[in-house]
Amino acid sequence: MNWFHILKLGGEDLGVPPEKDAESYDDAIREKKDFFHNLRNVATTRPHFEYSAKKKFQGNKIEGNLKGIAQAIGNKGAVGRLHIAFSDPFNSDYVVSFRRLKPEDTYTSSMRPSKFNRPAKPKDLGNTDSVILFDSVYSTSDVARLKRVFSSPFQALLPIWGEDDKRRLREVIAEKSQANVADALEESRKLNRELESLYKKNKNRKITPQQKEKNFDRIDEIKNRLQRLRRLTQRGKGRRDRPTNIFGGST
Repeated sequence: MNWFHILKLGGEDLGVPPEKDAESYDDAIREKKDFFHNLRNVATTRPHFEYSAKKKFQGNKIEGNLKGIAQAIGNKGAVGRLHIAFSDPFNSDYVVSFRRLKPEDTYTSSMRPSKFNRPAKPKDLGNTDSVILFDSVYSTSDVARLKRVFSSPFQALLPIWGEDDKRRLREVIAEKSQANVADALEESRKLNRELESLYKKNKNRKITPQQKEKNFDRIDEIKNRLQRLRRLTQRGKGRRDRPTNIFGGST
């Protein structure tokens, strides 16, 4: 099993060969890789983005692929504005940050790559139309960092998978605001009871196919929620001797 099956999010998803950072981008951020990708008139990945996707969260499975995200973004988003979007239409564990740039705009944090001896621009890489610049990847478990970087994650969110993305972000923020682990445990117990009830209902021979399918959709929702609550309670149990920071960062 190669890294693509473990961690799909990366420039290779765009299906283009890598560009050399020092030669064509020269990213000022210390944490970066020595390459990036550019799919003409579609998207460019910062070297820092490549680092974030492949090294920063190494070992964690980031759901989603870059090509699908680029297609979902399409022409959405204001030019030059930094946006965030969920990496996957169903999984809420990670968001990617990006901005749309015109051919004449300067790439974010580009310094003096050797090929141009000045900050690089999309037009330098053959882009004749606006492109999506993928900036970085963030775990939604660190709400404090999201708030530091984006001030208001809600305003930065671009709901590329549908308006339900807003609800997903609200739930993520709310999870980190649960100061008492007991609240999460109680919610887990209620959800497990509901899960058991749904399984029993689906075993009833009189149930309609439509209702059965609706129950399965709810079962999937509950399982995803339980998984997130499990991580929350595990983090809480691991630091009971410390005061809880409701925003998810260190106290």
